[in-house]
Amino acid sequence: AMVRPVPDECFIEDFTIVLSPSRSHCTDTRFPAIIPSESEWRFPTPEGNQIPTSTQEGLNMADGTYVEWVHGSTMQVEYLSRITAVRHTGPFVRIEGAGGQNTWVHFPIPTLAVSNGKATRAQAALVSFRTRSHATVHEVIVYDGEKRIAEHMAVDLQGDNLDARFEIPDSPEVQRGLNVTVGVTFADGAPDTRAMQIEIVGVGVEFSGQ
Repeated sequence: AMVRPVPDECFIEDFTIVLSPSRSHCTDTRFPAIIPSESEWRFPTPEGNQIPTSTQEGLNMADGTYVEWVHGSTMQVEYLSRITAVRHTGPFVRIEGAGGQNTWVHFPIPTLAVSNGKATRAQAALVSFRTRSHATVHEVIVYDGEKRIAEHMAVDLQGDNLDARFEIPDSPEVQRGLNVTVGVTFADGAPDTRAMQIEIVGVGVEFSGQ
């Protein structure tokens, strides 16, 4: 059966037919009973039927904390020649290294530097990952633009670390975009290629508006 497209006058948002702001009515007769009039437009949000007028107002976190995450599949590898495979999957990214090698993988974090007129502060980096027997997360470094604001060296973590947290000293004010860099190493003598794998589920940064 052919599926008819929703006409230009309408669009679907969160499984609700909503009028386009540029039109006063929807001419598609499939939905006459559920299309509201212009005076009845409603957009459900966690705060009720109000739409934030800006990203800053929508976050409303000047007196609290929030976390920005990126999925593991956003990973960028610094030295591709030192690994044997990268697989971007739905639940994680899997990196497989060469014996005796190391590299760094990078995760740029969406960064809101100012909220409600106040500078935000970076409090901690969060990394959700697991490694096999011959792979190690050796270090976690956080950059604000070109400036290194946190470094956790020689942490040498293996196994399941799905809630790893790395504090950012003094919670500095954010100046530019943040990048979380994860240093990984791969040991010699692995029994098979699977033993050289690291799976990264997600990477984030905890911010504070205070």
